[in-house]
Amino acid sequence: MSVAPAAAREGAATSAANFLVVDRVTCQFGGVLAVNAVSFGVGQGELFGLIGPNGAGKTTLFNLITGLTTPTRGNLRYRGEDITGLPPTGWQSAGSRGHFRTCASSASCRRSPT
Repeated sequence: MSVAPAAAREGAATSAANFLVVDRVTCQFGGVLAVNAVSFGVGQGELFGLIGPNGAGKTTLFNLITGLTTPTRGNLRYRGEDITGLPPTGWQSAGSRGHFRTCASSASCRRSPT
């Protein structure tokens, strides 16, 4: 997964106006480094996109943010509160909700709020 230059990351990750802060988050599965020191900040009401090729770590990063996976290193903050390592239900009471697609078969998917 690509990471912004250090100067850009540091400015984004330390801004008090950020709704979500991902600060030097790393995730390693055994010997596989899936996400390496990713940092960014997202302001309230801001749209933020994450693009990259297959295997770049996009889903892993999303799982780290939502609490489905615990980071090996780094911190996650939501509305100023440290949510690093909390399960999805541990921080959703603060006003966040995730939506996941639950598929019973390849032909039928429904939106399932968590």
